Amino acid sequence: MTFSSEEIKRIKAGRQSQTRRLSAPYRPGRCYKVQNGRKTTDLKVTITSITEEKLEMMTVREARRNGFRTTTEFLEAWKGPKDATVQVISFVVGDQSDTPRLLAARPGPPSGDYTSSTARALRGTAEEAPQAVVSKYAAEAVVNHRATHSMALDGLKQALDGLNKVVSLPSDRKRLKSIVHHVERLELT
Repeated sequence: MTFSSEEIKRIKAGRQSQTRRLSAPYRPGRCYKVQNGRKTTDLKVTITSITEEKLEMMTVREARRNGFRTTTEFLEAWKGPKDATVQVISFVVGDQSDTPRLLAARPGPPSGDYTSSTARALRGTAEEAPQAVVSKYAAEAVVNHRATHSMALDGLKQALDGLNKVVSLPSDRKRLKSIVHHVERLELT
């Protein structure tokens, strides 16, 4: 995917995540190497969406996603016809494509533990979830576990409070006090 030197600077600085083209031979979900003319850079972008709209319908927010402060500033830099219908290409930096992530038959260097090639994958294994997805769900699981743990402890404390009101024998009160102490220790972990 070809960009000007100025666009590449804006993309690297995180100021550009959209471009407008008269035609777009690209596909959403695919990763493309960024080129400056015929020169390939080390930068990659993944297309998140491609829509079509009249250039004049651009909003200030979209101008900023294209790396400009205003729509007027964008239109001054635009080299095509001002009344054109354009392809609006939104992208993220890096390879965020939906390539398969399979457990490698031969883990370690040079390919790592995962491969996108079914020929190099360990037979009988399914596609692995991307690390970003695994991390997201792991973090959510920790939060959910803590919430569930807290709710269970609250319920247990209420039950113990209820028992404390009806227990009359000193030996039972002593056992109940010991249980309350253990529940309080569970809260600290």
